[in-house]
Amino acid sequence: MDTSSLNMAPGSRNSESFVWGNDGRLFTINTFEISPPETRQDVAANKWCCRSNRCWNAVKSHPLCPSLHHFLRFLALLILTFMIWGSVYSELGDIAGPQGQLFQIGFLGVTAYIAGYITLLMKLPALLGMLLMGLLLRNINFVVFTGPFLHVTSTLRKLALLIIIIRAGLELDPAALKKMSSMVAKMLVIPLVIEAVVIAVMTYFLLDLPWIWGFLLGSLIAAISPAVVLSSLFQIQKKGNYGISKGIPTLVIAVTSLDDILCISVFGVLLSIITSTGTLTSQIISGPAGVAIGVTCGLILGTIVRFIPHENDRRSSMLRTLLLVGGGLLLIFGSEKIGFVSAGALGTIIYTFIASNGWDPKEKGTNISDEIVNENVRLLWTIFEPILFGLIGNEINIFILKGNVVGLGIVSLLAALLVRAITAGLIATGGNFNWREKVFISLVWIPKATVQAVLAPAALDAIRALDMEECIPQAEILLIIGALSILISAPLGSIVITTFGPKLLTKDDAGYA
Repeated sequence: MDTSSLNMAPGSRNSESFVWGNDGRLFTINTFEISPPETRQDVAANKWCCRSNRCWNAVKSHPLCPSLHHFLRFLALLILTFMIWGSVYSELGDIAGPQGQLFQIGFLGVTAYIAGYITLLMKLPALLGMLLMGLLLRNINFVVFTGPFLHVTSTLRKLALLIIIIRAGLELDPAALKKMSSMVAKMLVIPLVIEAVVIAVMTYFLLDLPWIWGFLLGSLIAAISPAVVLSSLFQIQKKGNYGISKGIPTLVIAVTSLDDILCISVFGVLLSIITSTGTLTSQIISGPAGVAIGVTCGLILGTIVRFIPHENDRRSSMLRTLLLVGGGLLLIFGSEKIGFVSAGALGTIIYTFIASNGWDPKEKGTNISDEIVNENVRLLWTIFEPILFGLIGNEINIFILKGNVVGLGIVSLLAALLVRAITAGLIATGGNFNWREKVFISLVWIPKATVQAVLAPAALDAIRALDMEECIPQAEILLIIGALSILISAPLGSIVITTFGPKLLTKDDAGYA
């Protein structure tokens, strides 16, 4: 049979069949099935499908469209938030309703998370959007916390800070820390003192602030925000292991952890002198005593937990995560209860560092259980990050700002930041860093947020409680400049770290130890 003259018709389907000939040979016969012609409706439907696919592909490729991974994560957190709210509302009633402040905490967390994601899409740090969302909701009087909920929000900030401190302890490199101990000491003390002095001098001449109030403000402003610095540092580590071979992340973590302790101690001493509460001797020794208590408790807890649970325990990663969080809670809240607030953060980072380096040290960084602990802590940070920065932004009341104080306060802040950056850069010349790394080290200390949000209102509250009317103007200046330091330095510092970090630091093949 000759089939070569048959042509394929449009829409036809080709098929083969086999038959035996009379002579015993096998023949292949091509057959064609003619499909019915397409109707107008079919053509229109096909065109609509093509246009829909093109539109969907355009939406998916748009930079503002979230990936399926991020969308499902947000959906999971949103559903979890709704479940928690529904349970609490069922038990507590109106206090957790839409008009209640408990509901406002959840609303602030969700909207801060969304704002943070939007700023990430704009190639800006997530915390910038979170801070601005908290500030916006406060200043339109939609989310304003009063009464007992001030204590609730304070506790939530401490919980969030605990998570970021645990992350910092897990990321510390023991070899780099030992090698750079002298650099840590110099980078901690010298820039801090110089920045505080610059603030005191500038505010004395520009704002007529008395010297003791100037140094009180200096001790407040010199405090670096571990939440902002470490969050931004971890953000660039997601892109690669930058600066690890030189120990730069370890240097930053160590200095930021100790900086706040020193600033809080000095602030407490100076405030007690101004208000004449307690003996000066007790205030002076509280700083070293807090350090001693934090180091001792951290070493004891860390030494115990580094050996438990057994490495072959199937639940070891979950138990280790719970032990880290539980120990951190005990140190943070326990130190506050006995009157040594500064001891909690230091004790937590030492505790985490000692414990985590005892978990399979030969395989640290590659051990599956160790990595699961890190992932568990990162997940907790995903939940608490928008709450922390949303609440910090919510502390800023722009209506207290006064024109002349704002202008001169900004000048004082920028001068202090510049001098600190230069000082840190000069100190870095004594280390084994290239010029790019020295620039990064000089700029990484910009962010202020956590300590300023807590202590800036403390002086004014203390003055009002003691009816010291003559000191209220100075306390208000301290509050205004503390708020300005958050508003300016937190987003600026985060942008500088996340933008210039990958450009100034060398990308290494090694991971965190």
